[in-house]
Amino acid sequence: MTEMPEHQPWGRRIVAIALVMLGTALVLQTSLALAWSRTNPLLATRISPGNGVALNWLANFRMLTAQSDADMQAVLDTAKMAAARAPLEAEAVRSAGFVIAARGDEAKADRIIGLAAKISKRDYFSHAWLLDRKFRLNRVDGAVEEADIVLRQRVSSWPVILPELARITSDHRVIEPLAQTLATKPYWRGSFLEALGTKGSDQGATYALYRRLVALKAPATTLEQQSWFYRFDGKTDALTWYQRWLSLLPKPLPAGNSLVRDGGFEGLDAPAPFNWRFYPKDGTYAELSKNPDGPGKSLYLSFEGTRATDFAVQSLILPPGNYVLSAKVFADDSIDKGKIGLSISCGTFVARERLGKLDFAPVSGRWTTQKLVVTVPAGCASPQLWFTGEQGNALTPATLWVDDVTIRPTTAQPPKPGPAKPASPADAFDASRESKASLRDKP
Repeated sequence: MTEMPEHQPWGRRIVAIALVMLGTALVLQTSLALAWSRTNPLLATRISPGNGVALNWLANFRMLTAQSDADMQAVLDTAKMAAARAPLEAEAVRSAGFVIAARGDEAKADRIIGLAAKISKRDYFSHAWLLDRKFRLNRVDGAVEEADIVLRQRVSSWPVILPELARITSDHRVIEPLAQTLATKPYWRGSFLEALGTKGSDQGATYALYRRLVALKAPATTLEQQSWFYRFDGKTDALTWYQRWLSLLPKPLPAGNSLVRDGGFEGLDAPAPFNWRFYPKDGTYAELSKNPDGPGKSLYLSFEGTRATDFAVQSLILPPGNYVLSAKVFADDSIDKGKIGLSISCGTFVARERLGKLDFAPVSGRWTTQKLVVTVPAGCASPQLWFTGEQGNALTPATLWVDDVTIRPTTAQPPKPGPAKPASPADAFDASRESKASLRDKP
């Protein structure tokens, strides 16, 4: 048997050690290149000239610092090498597209940057550029998808993108993809619907989008609809707005809510104006509260009385005719009659003409029902129901609970004002209390 020379095992060990050292050097070289690829891509490519990731970030770095056409060409050359060695890195492809766009060929840049966007959903700049181009050209193809990607990545982009997305919603081709995206409830949804409800958006398109969300079982919340319904100013077709309001409710109105919504103040999940809109402010309280003497909730009103105030308002849909306005009131302590009242008026929120006022005169410690007969004339634009407080000299706040507000048609005639000094409907009611007893006893 032939013996192996003694030096042969050492030769194998030396070869093995050399291979290990070479492998370690390559790993170290690659690791250093990767470590410095973002912070110092130029150094990274010197350490590892063929490293695709390092070339990718070098192209991106050169794009940010390019000032001349020669610099742009260097970006393009570097991007091509990076794409050849690391085809799944989006930044180099996007940088090449930016160079081509800067040279005036946006159509070609669109295709190249679109490729970068397909490589990475997270490449913000690719998707932002594509979205901007779609907005500028009023292109709706894929605009919602691009907007969703950008909005999910950077909140700082919302003030620019949300109004633009609201603007293109007037193109009804956007409604379906937008509704499908909003139905997934991205966290930019509420801010977008608020932007959509402002004056710049198309009302028909906005309503169509809300209806589609209802069909997708992801209806807009009260808060998400509110900015749109605030556009109802009393001058436009109230019945159309009311029908839209009804169609967007999460569930049908409870019985007895046709003329006054939530007259029992138990809380109705629906936006103003056809629901109550409260006006709390310094020294003025208007809020749903626990019933002070019984089950359920009631409306709590309190103010200092140093100046007139509005507590709450609701827009009504009332055909011309005679009506009985009724409410139950409760107070711990007596307050002057008329200090707090409930009025029906015509006109806009700013310019309103009062048709009648129910001046509350509560009895301390118990609920009492008070009523007023009022006529709504033909041509009454946007009837409204108002809780108001009158200015006085009281040193203590006026506090009152209200419940069971109703409006019902009646054939009874309201009191007529005298020729010299017209009597208020409330005074006329007191003067003819016995003749209206049957009205108070009606359910």
